[in-house]
Order: sequence, then structure tokens, then C-alpha cells
Amino acid sequence: MTGRYARIALVAVASVVLLAGCATGPGAAEPGSIAEKSYRGLPEQAAVEALEQPLVTPLGGSRFALTLWGSSSCPRIPTAITTDGAEVLVQLAESGGEVCTADMAPMTHELLSPVPPPFTVAVELDGIRSEVGTVS
Repeated sequence: MTGRYARIALVAVASVVLLAGCATGPGAAEPGSIAEKSYRGLPEQAAVEALEQPLVTPLGGSRFALTLWGSSSCPRIPTAITTDGAEVLVQLAESGGEVCTADMAPMTHELLSPVPPPFTVAVELDGIRSEVGTVS
């Protein structure tokens, strides 16, 4: 009987450890992300004009929120930020596993620009570059 209880306890502990490793709390950035903070949904200050397109929201000073729409289980994350002075380029990467949900959910990443406003924000994913908006 003791061996059976030990196996059950081992399975329970392993399950808790695995689930804790997969969890990211509110405001926690995804592993590999350069965001100061990441969360599902839109920033309070967002002026939404078109859903399902990248959105830039100024947060004050050089801080801005970048909202991206995509799979909620495999969100795109910012991995690098560079600038030429007038434009801030945010490199994006896919996150998550091989199996992702087919929903279109907003994920917001709060970032700090290396230059003060005004600047234009562009994103790049897999070599495809797109201008997103301006922070002034």
C-alpha cells in the first residue's frame, strides 16, 4: 500500500510543477519577450479604430503599448527593439507550442522606446515589415 500512495503523491507533485511552469500571471511577460508587461486585452487608453490589426497606444514619455491580435494560446511576442531615430522597429516572434487555438484575441505588450517621441512604430515578423502607428 505504501508504494501506491508514494506513486499517487509523485504524480500529484509532478502535475503541480508542470502546471506552474506553464502559467504566466497577470502582467507577466512571456519568456523571451522584451516587454515590460504583457496582458490579454486592450490598454485602457486605446482608441480602437480597426480590430484584428496591430495597434500602438502612447502611454506617456517613451512608453507605448503594442497590441497584436492572434492565437490566445500562441501569442506573438516582441523579442527585440531597434531604432534609426525616427522609427522604432519591434521584432516579433511566435510563442507557444505546435498546437495553437484558432481564435483572434488581443495581446498587449508595454514597451519602452530607446528614443523619445515623436517616433513611428513598425513591426517585423518572418521578414515582413509593417508600419503600425505613431507615438507623439
